Amino acid sequence: MKRALFSFACGIALIAGVRATELTADDYAIFHAAIQGRDSRRVTYVWHRVEPLEALHRTTLEGALRQFPEARPVAETWQLEGADFDLRRLEAAAAQSPPRFEPVPRYAILDAAKLAQLAGGIPKENWVLNPALLPDAAEVCRLTRPVIREDGRVAFLIYLVGSEWRGALATCTLYRDVRDGSWRLKSCGASSLTDWKDGEYVYQGEKPAGTCCCR
Repeated sequence: MKRALFSFACGIALIAGVRATELTADDYAIFHAAIQGRDSRRVTYVWHRVEPLEALHRTTLEGALRQFPEARPVAETWQLEGADFDLRRLEAAAAQSPPRFEPVPRYAILDAAKLAQLAGGIPKENWVLNPALLPDAAEVCRLTRPVIREDGRVAFLIYLVGSEWRGALATCTLYRDVRDGSWRLKSCGASSLTDWKDGEYVYQGEKPAGTCCCR
């Protein structure tokens, strides 16, 4: 009986742990608000995994907290396990966002097999992809989990992005609109990693020792 109860308790704990790392509707709404393109004729590609912060190899938890000190009470979100990205949920978030004059943005998934094909092999962990390698691509994003402030009104997002001109680490602040509950981008800065000089298509630089790009 005790063994059965122990097994049941372990099962419940495992389920709770899995649920704790699932991406939420708020997460997808924040992703959409931060990365939506301004040109509906082009596609924003998203890496198929949402990664822990330090998996990007361009920042640390300490660096993120220097950038966003208000996130300190809930910063453990940045250290949660990775999760599969669900394109349908991102598209649903886009469809539910307040209407704009432009059509709904176009999104697509970049998986590991496609990345290896484009990069000519498996790149180093610290990769950023030039969107010129993909048809009609505007950007290629490697996302981490958004961190939502304790009051639920502000969120912080850090991710890697390859745009037409450069590869960069983006650091964004978003706020929840009190009128309709939607997430909106307040500000977004970027630390440039490369400007695709000489036809470079994949950035694979090493993380500088003792430094952090998230400032």
